[in-house]
Amino acid sequence: MTETAKRPTWIRTTALVAVIALVVGVTGGWLIYAISGPETPASVWLLRADQATLVQGDDGAVLTLTGVGESAVKFDTNADDITDTKSSGDLFDAWDATFGEDGQRAAVAGVAAGEPVQFTVSLSDARWDAATGTVTFVADDVDGADSLDRVNDVVVAIDGS
Repeated sequence: MTETAKRPTWIRTTALVAVIALVVGVTGGWLIYAISGPETPASVWLLRADQATLVQGDDGAVLTLTGVGESAVKFDTNADDITDTKSSGDLFDAWDATFGEDGQRAAVAGVAAGEPVQFTVSLSDARWDAATGTVTFVADDVDGADSLDRVNDVVVAIDGS
């Protein structure tokens, strides 16, 4: 008969503690996130305009949207739901209160000379002209375009998080 040697108790205890620590370490962060969810929902304000121009000047770029649609909607990507609707005038008049004074990231897409155009930009200082349905922004950190004239059928997605 062969007698099997018993492992010391401290080895079994150490192995058990290591396995528990590994399980908690691997799943703990996910579990906390699943229970508490994200701190702020990811959301996007969507609006449309007939036309956009992006003009680079000595003091930076200016994005002008003309023929802006009557309303903008806020889409919550976590809830897959429209969570807010504002008239375009209300959104732009309350720009600083809604987004703060710092630039807000946005994606702009449309068609110029029959070709699709898209670029990202940081928008600030919204100036709304209700009489003409035009809004102008200071446009910083433009990526994907230098200057654009007559971009048609414009959709703008503004980070609302």
